Amino acid sequence: MIGVPLLASFGVIIVLLLRRKLLIVAVTGPSMEPNYIEGDRLLAWRRSPRHLHPGQVVVIDTAPPSENPGPPMNIIKRVVAVPGQLVPGVMRGNDQGTLVPPNHVVVLGDNRRQSVDSRHLGFISADRVVATVIRKMNV
Repeated sequence: MIGVPLLASFGVIIVLLLRRKLLIVAVTGPSMEPNYIEGDRLLAWRRSPRHLHPGQVVVIDTAPPSENPGPPMNIIKRVVAVPGQLVPGVMRGNDQGTLVPPNHVVVLGDNRRQSVDSRHLGFISADRVVATVIRKMNV
């Protein structure tokens, strides 16, 4: 029979492991409307940027730690193209054959009229993707 202290220790270890893998982010601004509105809290999974695919909503660190000594400045956007795929027309302009370069993604806000995204920032290094959104949390 497993003792209560052992079960409690096991529970603490699981919570600590999950805290390292899970991230809760708050939506600010209108860039992801109507899917996510200001104040929504999202549960995200910290994961390797190698597993990104179009349609995923991701959390991106906008500045590398060397340039941002304070808390991370995260933005939430939707991946629309991954390495090797054609750059979407909204970014492409007259350059019809451009492919997303290796280790980069193209992201757009769901509200294209009020979003700072790859149309303004260019290709986003996959290394700056902090997490992938799993779901909206009910508060």
